[in-house]
Amino acid sequence: GEFHRGTGAVLRRGFYQTMVASTRRVDMFLPNSQAEMKRVQEDFGLSDPPCQVIPNAVDKRLFDYDRVDLDRNFLDQYRDCVLCVARIDGRKNQLSLIRALENAPYQLGIIGQPSPNHQAYYRKVRRAAGPRVVLAGQVPHERLPGFYKAARVHVLPSWMDTPGLSSLEAGIMKCNLVVTRKG
Repeated sequence: GEFHRGTGAVLRRGFYQTMVASTRRVDMFLPNSQAEMKRVQEDFGLSDPPCQVIPNAVDKRLFDYDRVDLDRNFLDQYRDCVLCVARIDGRKNQLSLIRALENAPYQLGIIGQPSPNHQAYYRKVRRAAGPRVVLAGQVPHERLPGFYKAARVHVLPSWMDTPGLSSLEAGIMKCNLVVTRKG
């Protein structure tokens, strides 16, 4: 129910046809893997488009488990919590995560800012968040290692995602990972 300027054009042309038209205007595809590029080719009938595979990566200097010190605030609020680091919108599916943990004895930390076009979804997330849910908002990237180190598990419950950078960061910080089959 939330519209922006491009919504009318998408509705007139159709979502798939809009995506096909977009793929025809691309100078270079930058997939995270060859498998991802193959899927784009199959989905949109492209034969041998120009592409350069750019794998996702983590800055090991910043995300160095042994060098990250935790202060008392991290330990008190985030020790052994369930953590979700992602932009807050329907595709990232935080609302289902909140509901799934509603009666569980775990603290849930959600880090990320709401997407501008998903404010109604964000209001639902805020209403659903109970006393064991901390909505931390946007956190500077250089502070994320402490959150990951304190947490027990990182959950990225996205309906669709490429290898989530937040999962890669959490994994290198020794978090257990939970992702969907679509993630």
